[in-house]
Amino acid sequence: MNIGIVFNQFSLAANAEMYIFDEGRMVMDSAIKSSHFTYSSSVGIFPVKGNSVIIYIFENNNFGAFQSSIGIQNLEAGFQEMYDVGDNESQLRTLSIDCIQKIMCQTNKLTAARAVARFSSNGYAGTGTLINDENGDGRAFFLTAFHVIDVSGGFLGGSNGVIDQNELNALANARFQFRFWATNCNGTVITNGLSFSGAILRAAWNNSDVVLLELVNGPGIGDGVNYAGWNRQTNAPADYGSTIIHHADAQDMRITNTRSVNNWFWNNMFWTAKYSSGVVTQGSSGAALLNEYDQVVGQLRSGWSSCNFTDFGDRYGKFHHSWNGAGLQTWLSPSQGLSSVNALVLSPLSINGVDVIDCSGSSFTYSVPNLLSCSYSWTVPNSLNIVSGQNTANLVVTRNSSVPFSSGQISVTITDSRGFNRQVVVTKNFSVGLPSILGVSTTINSCLGGSDWELGLDANVGNQNVTSYIWTKNGSLYSSGPSPSFYTYEFPPSCMQIGVSAVNACGTGPEASMMYCPPCGGFRITVSPNPAKDEMVVTINKDRIDKIDKSAKNTTEIMLVETVTGMTIKTWVLGYSNNYRLSLAGVKKGNYVVVVKNGTEKVSKQIRVE
Repeated sequence: MNIGIVFNQFSLAANAEMYIFDEGRMVMDSAIKSSHFTYSSSVGIFPVKGNSVIIYIFENNNFGAFQSSIGIQNLEAGFQEMYDVGDNESQLRTLSIDCIQKIMCQTNKLTAARAVARFSSNGYAGTGTLINDENGDGRAFFLTAFHVIDVSGGFLGGSNGVIDQNELNALANARFQFRFWATNCNGTVITNGLSFSGAILRAAWNNSDVVLLELVNGPGIGDGVNYAGWNRQTNAPADYGSTIIHHADAQDMRITNTRSVNNWFWNNMFWTAKYSSGVVTQGSSGAALLNEYDQVVGQLRSGWSSCNFTDFGDRYGKFHHSWNGAGLQTWLSPSQGLSSVNALVLSPLSINGVDVIDCSGSSFTYSVPNLLSCSYSWTVPNSLNIVSGQNTANLVVTRNSSVPFSSGQISVTITDSRGFNRQVVVTKNFSVGLPSILGVSTTINSCLGGSDWELGLDANVGNQNVTSYIWTKNGSLYSSGPSPSFYTYEFPPSCMQIGVSAVNACGTGPEASMMYCPPCGGFRITVSPNPAKDEMVVTINKDRIDKIDKSAKNTTEIMLVETVTGMTIKTWVLGYSNNYRLSLAGVKKGNYVVVVKNGTEKVSKQIRVE
């Protein structure tokens, strides 16, 4: 019901592409090329559903003799449906996996999911996880369960606790398929994923059911694959905080969330997990138990959970016991003996470094992961000088003072000798360190003798190496100098637009502009409600209205002014009254000043619009 193919000769021409089809002639894999197997000529193909396969080789632009040749060493005939091929544990589980969410139902876990693969060896399938080492260099270590590899001994062909030579030989053609998932949460369209062939056994220990492999032909920099972190914690992960990302029944990727994780009562080598959503089943074995920080703390051994029996717990071999028992330290952290490492995230890949470059003459470092078998080429604009690091993963730059400084982009081209997609270009935008005004505080704002007005302001810029400040008043230059303070004395009092900008070695930053109005004048107003929403009511004191010469002056002008920009948002010109109900339709949420002009006098009140 399914066929796996192991090639002992795999010599494709440089321009050749090989495709594997099932009986229905549906493409089961992406184009396979000889360049995908840089470090091994022993190639295996993940089992194809059905009882026959079609191998199609196409040599582009070849009109002469055929150049490619292949030889098939083994056919692995399976007597289960492809999607039911699982590990060799005999477990009382139902075949339904309908209760397990597809990974696209929890897209916040895709970063961790990119480290997970289904794999096949010796006719059995399981789940495993690429894990990071102390160097963060992309060495392709793959963690899974011992019993998924140990399949050819024991009673009725089950595990016998020993990985023999036949099982070791099968690893040379083991198949690993990453990013094999549905394209949306409830979808039936499954991606082809990316398949890699061949692995070497690095560490194994049956006591905690752990195996550490190293992929011979691992993913490349552009393949969208990540490496999970790990943690040697001895305390159980937080309740409702852990997840298992796996290939139940060898189907498309699923995700299960835990309700609790505790020590297994019968054997301290294992955690036991119960679930808040989903379960695990055959084909899930070897899947990592990820803590709340998406670090591996164990791998699936066995259990009894199923969609019909979700209260049963499952066992996971503890990573911290495997550390010494299996000798994981020899491979994952030989020099530092770290207690934990974080994930190596290559998709999406970003450049680490500051977003703002100042003009102080300092140097700035930008970096990407320093990966095995990769070369690096950096590009910077002419406003920067490369001090060191070209052709490495770490670049040091300074400002080029001989050219005008402006915002720009730093990029690095990373080329890998492994994988399918072997080159990526990563960019990072930077801005010039022009100073910005973080805020302005009012130090004096009072009426003297009822009609004179003093105003004092202080600009806050934080630590931006500011050398001077430029203050404007009603659009004209008022003062310039090292002082962050502004002071003015006004008679008669009137509203004014104050602007301030800061200067440092990079130049002059953007101006912050504010409207200030005196709290004094010949009449008073109230504005309600405050905050306002749909409308506001402006009331002029009754004494003032009674004294107005209505025959000479018959209008009141009311303006709504944005506090920060000083822009007039709305203007109403109305007949005399002591009470105005005004609509705020179309006014955005923010802080405003209501300015009332009555004859030659102006007064104002601040208001918040919600």
